[in-house]
Amino acid sequence: MHQDRIDAAMSFPMEHVASKYASRMDVSIEVARGIVEELRRYLLLLATHGAENYNIPAGDVDDMWHIFLLFSADYRAFCDRLGAGFIDHAPLPDEEIDSPRVQSNYRRLLLDYEATFGEKPPRHIWPTPR
Repeated sequence: MHQDRIDAAMSFPMEHVASKYASRMDVSIEVARGIVEELRRYLLLLATHGAENYNIPAGDVDDMWHIFLLFSADYRAFCDRLGAGFIDHAPLPDEEIDSPRVQSNYRRLLLDYEATFGEKPPRHIWPTPR
């Protein structure tokens, strides 16, 4: 992945998203900023590898994504900056969450994360697959 694309994602202003998340979820702004960073990385991976290739468990990153979607113009601008078009949020049906395909996609995400960013995903945000 080109460093300029990573820089574009990581430098996109999202302080207002972190602030809204911190307020809604009753966490510190520092915690919210860490989750924003993980959301940026996740969306960058989706833009690069395709949304059909990954699934994430319900949790902090998914919750932050929901908050980011409330700022629709900013979300659209972020997607445009990544150069991959609008990234849809499509929740999985409950009966698919534990399927082998979904678990395989999640494992692939964790591997691609490490390959792209040169570090393991933080386990407190990205749990070990089942």
